[in-house]
Amino acid sequence: MNENYNTYRIWAPDDALWTQWTKPVLFSRTPLPSRASLSISTAEWAPVADYRTALIVDMPGESGVLEGLALSQAGYPPYPFTTAYMVQTRGPWP
Repeated sequence: MNENYNTYRIWAPDDALWTQWTKPVLFSRTPLPSRASLSISTAEWAPVADYRTALIVDMPGESGVLEGLALSQAGYPPYPFTTAYMVQTRGPWP
């Protein structure tokens, strides 16, 4: 869990404006390894990141994730809106 907490602290540093809205639920579980390769484009449409501007991007599924990664590379820290509900994915089942 310490590695997850460290990742959360990098994602949401104390001096960042968005930290107050960042929830640690994204970092509560260690991600499963993935062999998928991603093709991340550039977010040429976005204004230059000034760390005082927020962009709201509402796109479905994978396209939203890829656009968020492109914006992250352009200097916009991503803040995915999530719920804190976790589902058990492996048995034993009741």
